Amino acid sequence: MGRMYGEGLMTMIAGRHFQPTVTRFIEAFRRALPDLPNEELLWRIHFMIGTMAHALFGPPNPRPGVESPSAGRPERGSALVAFLGAGFRARVAGSEEK
Repeated sequence: MGRMYGEGLMTMIAGRHFQPTVTRFIEAFRRALPDLPNEELLWRIHFMIGTMAHALFGPPNPRPGVESPSAGRPERGSALVAFLGAGFRARVAGSEEK
């Protein structure tokens, strides 16, 4: 993914091969988060994709050289879901706190 982004190919590849899936995915997020402004939703999805790519394909341990019992992908997945869920539910920066 990093190489595709770096070489400017990601938009073309995603558009050609994944656009129907991406569209359905964004629509599902819009239904789940109806109060989130569209631009904010798209940025959060963008951040989510980058976070997922790094967590799932990056280093196996957040602290290289230190043994970690939770470095496996299933454990990372659970932590990732919790982290991203909180990010999507966070209030919009600069908005009034309810």
